[in-house]
Amino acid sequence: MKLTLKATTLAMAMTSTMIGTQAKAQGITVHFAYSCADWAQIRNDGSPTYVSEFWLSGVMTGLALGSGNDLWGSLKQEQVMFWMDRYCDNNPLGQTVIGAAELMTERFGNSWAN
Repeated sequence: MKLTLKATTLAMAMTSTMIGTQAKAQGITVHFAYSCADWAQIRNDGSPTYVSEFWLSGVMTGLALGSGNDLWGSLKQEQVMFWMDRYCDNNPLGQTVIGAAELMTERFGNSWAN
């Protein structure tokens, strides 16, 4: 059930953010990414945040699946959202996809991406 929910979350996030921006991360073009400025505005302006939360959950699930690391076995969704809030507070010109990679490195070390 958890895997099905995460796959549904990823599909919803990708469908819901089709007007997003692009970000470059280590030579890889990522479509539909949020800048930290976008993330902070959405999280702080009082509007519903579920689309950005679904998006980040999908990104983190993809990184976890691709790397073979069980991110969601060690963290709750609220913790990941809080982590990204702090990352974007500290990196207002940053990109959330870079923050997602940094969270994976924080949790699993530099070898998670190999």
